[in-house]
Amino acid sequence: MTSAKIADGTISTADIGDGQVATAKLAAGSVVETKIANDAVTTSKIAAGAVTQLELALDSVTADKIADDAVTVDKIQDGQITVAKMDGSAVVTNGELSTFTANDTSFFTTLASDGRYFRQDSTETISSGDAWSGDDSRIATTGAIDARIVDLVEEVGGFVPIANETSFPALNPDVNNGAGTIVSVSAIGTARTPSSGTVTITDGAGTGNTVTITGVGDEVGSPWISKSIGEQSSGSSSGSIAPCCLRPYAGLTMLTNTLLTKFGCFGGG
Repeated sequence: MTSAKIADGTISTADIGDGQVATAKLAAGSVVETKIANDAVTTSKIAAGAVTQLELALDSVTADKIADDAVTVDKIQDGQITVAKMDGSAVVTNGELSTFTANDTSFFTTLASDGRYFRQDSTETISSGDAWSGDDSRIATTGAIDARIVDLVEEVGGFVPIANETSFPALNPDVNNGAGTIVSVSAIGTARTPSSGTVTITDGAGTGNTVTITGVGDEVGSPWISKSIGEQSSGSSSGSIAPCCLRPYAGLTMLTNTLLTKFGCFGGG
């Protein structure tokens, strides 16, 4: 029996035994969607890798379809993790600084960072060239400190250290040739007793140059400028010198209040 002997349409479904139509007997594309029963295609009937992105409907992959630890870093697009997606304990805001406990898992917002750490800007620093302010909430740069020292020294005219009371400079050391430069005597070599508030030091500024210190304070028989005591004096444009402070020298640890008071000082140092 050949195909030519069978009239078209003469073989009906009833003429075909169960299981008689093998895969080889099916023409390509002959099994269309309407020929497949609902729920007839099971997982085992789908080849591995056969379901591509195009076969997936929009929003068909829900959270419960994603395995734990299945979303890796390379599956997340850049810029997709926003602050709202982060655990609140990982971000410390400015308002949380007072209750924040240091750890290795949290980080600050920019405002919280400004609130916690020193900012090197004009609100918290004094730089060289800025007006000086005695403010405990600001920090001076080294340049500002250098400039401040220079300003203070210039305000008094300058600072000249000398070894003893016979080593005063012969010429006015003031930068403006005026009054105010501080001359610091490291140690008095000879006890000096003032007369009418004046101490005269022969050859105090070199041979033939007498140094006169005025306004010392006077008490009969009391050597107010004593041996082993340092002294700081302020010069004047006229050549006389007024004392401004006494200080300990070479292990001398205390000056009496009487001595300091009589000399016109408010403390040792």
